[in-house]
Amino acid sequence: MNYRHSIRIVCATALLTIMAPVAWGAAITATWNTGVTDSWNNVANNAANWSFSTPPATAVFPTNSGGDTFAVQIDNSGIGNSTVNLNTSVTIDSLGVSGGDTLNFNNSFDMNVAAGTINNNGAINLTGTSSTTDLTLSGVAAAINGTGTITLGNSTANRILGTAGNIITQAAGHTIQGSGSVLN
Repeated sequence: MNYRHSIRIVCATALLTIMAPVAWGAAITATWNTGVTDSWNNVANNAANWSFSTPPATAVFPTNSGGDTFAVQIDNSGIGNSTVNLNTSVTIDSLGVSGGDTLNFNNSFDMNVAAGTINNNGAINLTGTSSTTDLTLSGVAAAINGTGTITLGNSTANRILGTAGNIITQAAGHTIQGSGSVLN
């Protein structure tokens, strides 16, 4: 028996098993309810602030965990302007912010957009002052679309990051402004 050949097959099979993508179900659409101003994770108000296309298995606010993945929409173009204050670090699949709506990143809280797609027609503000406050786009073809604005507050702690090997594309009508960093 050729043991060298057998070892290669076992190693190749093990490598394919390790590299296989996690089998997540379809992303749950999590919509911030119209006209509400509150924190992303306000335990007392999560049920009133968020509506879900499918009940999450474990999450009470949108963050990819326990088999749940989330496509997050702030307000979904509803009547009334909404402001969401990110008060916990989260990973989600995609993010949409409707016109007139705002997502504020509190100091030291981060968001990883795993599929790398942001559709921003409102305002996203990274307001870190003393600790890094990151917006990371992890998808291979990461994109920031829409006509909105991302403002990096007056600190180098505010960063937009790409992951190794990806390219972040920004739509022509979208604006990134401020004094933080955009790193790939």
